[in-house]
Amino acid sequence: MANGGAAVLDVDLSPAFRTGHIPGSRWVSRAWLEERAPGLCPDRPGEVLIVCEDGARSALSAAALAGEGYANAAFIEGGKRAWREAGLPLEEGEEGFEGPVLDVALKPYDIGPQAMQDYLDWEEKLGK
Repeated sequence: MANGGAAVLDVDLSPAFRTGHIPGSRWVSRAWLEERAPGLCPDRPGEVLIVCEDGARSALSAAALAGEGYANAAFIEGGKRAWREAGLPLEEGEEGFEGPVLDVALKPYDIGPQAMQDYLDWEEKLGK
């Protein structure tokens, strides 16, 4: 993977991707995997590694991609948990997101103080 061999796609929810993903991996919502895979992995004969926290979602995702013609789609048994337990690095942050991240609706207090204030201002206006 480090030498550019496999494309690594993370199918966890976006907050889980932010808190820990394999370096160089790219996030894609499982719901959009088949639709977005050709843009993320145009080389169908190439190696594609699908990951998630425990390996369950990525196992199903690898099978789905195999059905789409990705003959070398694979997953990590045990997922990122097994990766972490093997002492391999995970990184945090936004790098690896492609396009809008719309898989979860964050509450205003999860976004930040200004979003929370905007929400409270909006609620106060409802009563007027």
